[in-house]
Parts: sequence; C-alpha cells; structure tokens
Amino acid sequence: MLKRLHPLAGVLALLTILTFWAGTVLSETLGDSATVITVKTAIPWGFLILIPALAATGGSGLCTGQ
Repeated sequence: MLKRLHPLAGVLALLTILTFWAGTVLSETLGDSATVITVKTAIPWGFLILIPALAATGGSGLCTGQ
C-alpha cells in the first residue's frame, strides 16, 4: 500500500506545484490585474491539497525506504 501511495502522492504534489506555476505565468502574461489577483488568491487554497500530498510523499517514502 505505501509503495503505491508514495509515487501517487508525489505526482499529486508535483502537479499541484506545476498548476500554481502555470496559473501564475499565464495570468501575469495574458491576463489583466483582476485575473492576477484571482490566481494569487486561489493559490493558498491549493495548499490544502499540496501540504497533505507532500506529507504523504515524505511519510510513505520514509516508511518504504525509497
């Protein structure tokens, strides 16, 4: 179970970070100031996904010895 959790949680964390980055880049380059504010306001809500995913990645990696 933990051997499956580790890569899945890692992929979820990576995709979350990439979403933050892509949203920031796209809103800064293509959007107006309201779009930038919306994206920057939404990113902290994404921490509700990112922090548990990082914790699961670290915890499952420590337990499985990867």
